[in-house]
Amino acid sequence: MGDGRKNIIIMIKSSPFRGSFCEEALRASVGLRTTIEKNEIKVVFISDGVWFGLKDMKQFAKYSISLASLELPLIIEKESMELLKIKQEDLGSGYKIMSRNEISKLLKEAEIVITY
Repeated sequence: MGDGRKNIIIMIKSSPFRGSFCEEALRASVGLRTTIEKNEIKVVFISDGVWFGLKDMKQFAKYSISLASLELPLIIEKESMELLKIKQEDLGSGYKIMSRNEISKLLKEAEIVITY
């Protein structure tokens, strides 16, 4: 992006059941968006990180309003969902499901990828 904006992906692959990596990633996403509004930020959940997308994840509730108001894309990898036997109806609202190939393209286009 030649106008000073950065294309940033926050990639969450850690389980929300082990430590606070997912919550730190969401705080970083909100912080990056609110302090540098020009940046394009996407939050991508892969591997065990897709567990964070479940409807009943209480850890996500405190961030969901902020993320929705900032219109941050929340993307979940389809293949990780299939591997973990998570169905689309198990997810909370606001998630976009993308294939590994689609996410790979996003990663190639990103200038910065921060992995948790």
